[in-house]
Amino acid sequence: MEEAWQDFKLRVLDASERTLGFVRRKHQDWFDDNDPEIQTMLDLMHRQHTAWINDKNPISKKSTYQRTKRHVQVRLRSMKDSWWRQKADELHMAADRKDSKSFFDGLKAVFGPKSSGSTPIYSSDGTLLTDKQRYLTDGRNTFKQY
Repeated sequence: MEEAWQDFKLRVLDASERTLGFVRRKHQDWFDDNDPEIQTMLDLMHRQHTAWINDKNPISKKSTYQRTKRHVQVRLRSMKDSWWRQKADELHMAADRKDSKSFFDGLKAVFGPKSSGSTPIYSSDGTLLTDKQRYLTDGRNTFKQY
């Protein structure tokens, strides 16, 4: 039974991947723009960490790993800061030009689309509240309990 389920699951996942694809993020990220360099640095750091963990005796492996880790952290902070500075400059230039479309498109690209909708409110007995007056009375009663 387990084998049949795994086969069915893999076929459904494969068909859905080919048909629908994967959800793409709709915002930019400093990490995405620098991904190859970051991945190379992280791979080096992980290899050095693994070498140190596998052979704890030599102090040189530990110091090499710690030096690399510090370097990677400094470089990542630097990349992030420069990416944000560049995005801020782009938004500032759009605002100076009074180009509201570019300004808001830039904001949306960085922070993603605005989420819409609201959070449902439940009464103390667990039912969904839909009436505005009931929100107010049940909300007061809920907070009086605490």
